[in-house]
Amino acid sequence: MGLQKDLAITCDITMSLEHLIEDFLVLLENNKNALSLREYNSISNEDEYDRTKIIVYGYIYYTTEDPCEFVRFFREMRFQKKIHKYVCYEVNIEYNEILVNFDSGRMIRPLLVVNN
Repeated sequence: MGLQKDLAITCDITMSLEHLIEDFLVLLENNKNALSLREYNSISNEDEYDRTKIIVYGYIYYTTEDPCEFVRFFREMRFQKKIHKYVCYEVNIEYNEILVNFDSGRMIRPLLVVNN
């Protein structure tokens, strides 16, 4: 019972962040080489199955060879507040894709970072 009450007090409902999509795509474009990103339209059919698709707000913009590096970069940028705290990602291993969400109405919990 106590855990549910704490979650009810600390969780947020996301607002629409569609206006930040362009800034996010520019951030990815500026770090394209470091993240080994390639535009989805420029890959061949053979490469499509070896690379992880990055889907932003329902559209496939990029693919990457290293999804772990993309997730690390995403977390680091969000921690540095270069990505809004309501922008979330979901790694779908079954379909080999990373979904980046900017939509409203999602319930999110806070991330508590503890340094010793």
